[in-house]
Amino acid sequence: MPAPAPQKPPQSKGLIIFLRELRGMFGGVFEWVEDLQRKFENLTETSFQLACKMAGEGRINDAQLRLRVALWLTPDHVPSLYNLGCIYHHKKLDDLAMQCFTKVLRKVPNHENALFMVCGMNPTLLKEQARPKTMPYAMAVEYFEGVARGYEYDQQLKGYQLPVMTHQLLNPLIEESGLVRRDLLDLGCATGLATISFQEQFANVVGVDFSEGMLDQAYRKMDRRGVKLFNRLINQDMRVMLQEAKDASFDVALCLQAFKYVGDAELVFTELARVLRPGGLFACSVDPYVQPQGFGLMAKSGYFGHSVNYVLALAEQAGLEVVRTGEVLGYTNQHVQLCIFRKAKVS
Repeated sequence: MPAPAPQKPPQSKGLIIFLRELRGMFGGVFEWVEDLQRKFENLTETSFQLACKMAGEGRINDAQLRLRVALWLTPDHVPSLYNLGCIYHHKKLDDLAMQCFTKVLRKVPNHENALFMVCGMNPTLLKEQARPKTMPYAMAVEYFEGVARGYEYDQQLKGYQLPVMTHQLLNPLIEESGLVRRDLLDLGCATGLATISFQEQFANVVGVDFSEGMLDQAYRKMDRRGVKLFNRLINQDMRVMLQEAKDASFDVALCLQAFKYVGDAELVFTELARVLRPGGLFACSVDPYVQPQGFGLMAKSGYFGHSVNYVLALAEQAGLEVVRTGEVLGYTNQHVQLCIFRKAKVS
């Protein structure tokens, strides 16, 4: 029988594998090949990490280019697809952004961040059961860590008036209920903008936020007497904190501009009603929702909106009485719904 013809190495092995085979023929001459192979195999991840660094430095166009390089090397690299979609969304190129997020969801159907972004751009593209009920935790933490230093300046530019409006409406109720010099809880306290108007009225002020950067700013804050704004700061998701808190441990609670990141508020109301003492007050704000019932991500803002009916139903279910509800000027050009509830006194 004739000897079989020598087989050619498959082209798919590429240059690196071919050089590795040559190493067996030429000994240590090609030791550098292994290092070259590692670099080649990690080039996608290297490009992605470099893009993240550039984005963090504000070099958005450079980051976009690096992500495109990563996707040229590995077209289905999910982190690069997602982050490129975010850059397109930042640039208001929503058609391109949606293409990226759609590709992510084809690869990872339960990708929380991509689902949130798609729902924020066009909720009708997702089935109701697939629509997010809260902002992904890691996304929220990353966002607030990034804006913590400039948060108060940004709020000032937007004309943030909600803390002052809340104090004007809530303070008379605090005084007439005899809750002065007691315990105040600020959920989603950020840097303490909501608390500062109330601090001198309470003996114990506790702030809760999942952003260390925000709490660092809050820790430094003092009132006009030179006294620290908070007696205690808790770095935790407010829902977890409430579940771990003792029964009847606070007299007044605030939750201003936090529900826009938490769609499903049932747990907050249920646990807060347990944590409040009888006669205690709870003031919260929500962004108006386009539907008369429920809650959902709003395409224009990318935040959760809540219908008044939804909030009132949760309060009633939790055993909280309505004291006041209505729109107030939260920012210079934006109204929010401010609700004040009271926990019934024990008869």
